[in-house]
Amino acid sequence: MFTIRISTVAAVAVALAAAGAVVVGAAPAASADANQDAAFLAQMYQQGVTFSSPNDAVTDAQAVCLSIANGETPVAVAREVIGETDLTVKQAAYFVGDAVNIYCDEYSYLLG
Repeated sequence: MFTIRISTVAAVAVALAAAGAVVVGAAPAASADANQDAAFLAQMYQQGVTFSSPNDAVTDAQAVCLSIANGETPVAVAREVIGETDLTVKQAAYFVGDAVNIYCDEYSYLLG
């Protein structure tokens, strides 16, 4: 599901619990626009994360919302991101948190 690859990464890791989640809602993910995509990439760049394919990163960020809408917790999604990418724990937490806040803020209450 997650196809992103990192060309530059930060070194510090934090607990997945920082992504925080217990309960999920059922509302569908909001449709994205170019402003949201730019905002997501800017947030990740601020964390020192760049992508070899920004388009893939945006697609994967939008997939975060679909996963949560389908019943996964943000922590479970972050674990999936870690397992399928080169992101650190901290970067995966930011990836999921930023994706939620930008693409499907109706789930922001799930973030710790």
